[in-house]
Amino acid sequence: PFEVGKSSKLTLDHVEASVPTTTGSFEKSYVEIFGTLEAHYLKYNAQTSEGLMAEDGGTVIVTDSEITAKGGQDMISAYRGGNMDVSYTTMSGAHCGIHSQEANSIKVDHVTSTDNLFGVTIYGAKTATVTNSNLGGTVAWLDLQGDHGPTSLENNYLKPTASGGPPAAINDPANLSLAVRFSDE
Repeated sequence: PFEVGKSSKLTLDHVEASVPTTTGSFEKSYVEIFGTLEAHYLKYNAQTSEGLMAEDGGTVIVTDSEITAKGGQDMISAYRGGNMDVSYTTMSGAHCGIHSQEANSIKVDHVTSTDNLFGVTIYGAKTATVTNSNLGGTVAWLDLQGDHGPTSLENNYLKPTASGGPPAAINDPANLSLAVRFSDE
């Protein structure tokens, strides 16, 4: 795990990284981004921890990557004014693939987030766009709550529940543009 400080930029290209399998009681084991992290072809194993977390105006840009965990927390997240731009990336084994809370902007395109408790959680974002993605979760494919601006979920494929029923969503319909398709998987 590492931190990207304010006014700093870190670019990762074809990197494979993992957090320790065990940590002490007061040790953090995740990536905090206060500046900009741009990752291409990143293979990151968060184990049971958070993954990549943009905070306080930080920006996380992830393309063509695989972010995994085993009972982990949120794989890619934006908090308190953070920004997220994720494309062509797979996330699995966590609480949430994508998570935002009081974020500035969320842009997600061509992402697979299905083997988590939640595919996407948006607990506040000034703008949020999720397009052309495969989404699902054992609890819900979407959890949309809190204060948020325009939110668009377009052309996404949703994974049915284990019993074959329609995927569950927990949402607040204010400012929501929703167009989804159910997959045959």
